[in-house]
Amino acid sequence: MHFFNYAILSWLALFGFTLSLRPLKKWNFRVAMYAVVFCLFWAVLDETNQSFSLVRGGSLRDVGLDTVGAIFTQVVFFIRKKCV
Repeated sequence: MHFFNYAILSWLALFGFTLSLRPLKKWNFRVAMYAVVFCLFWAVLDETNQSFSLVRGGSLRDVGLDTVGAIFTQVVFFIRKKCV
């Protein structure tokens, strides 16, 4: 679930950053990196929050899965951009 949730978050972040930073609705490497860094930051915050819970624990493995999901989305959009 980490992979898919952060893949969707990365897509939404890309959409939001594209609309706010570039009025053109195209994939851009700089905007994609903003989306990935945002997802990484959010994943670290989420796992840090979970580390304070008695029921759940924070994990660097989960941060890695989250980040891979975010990067996967950006790679898919990059390939899609190159093919269209």
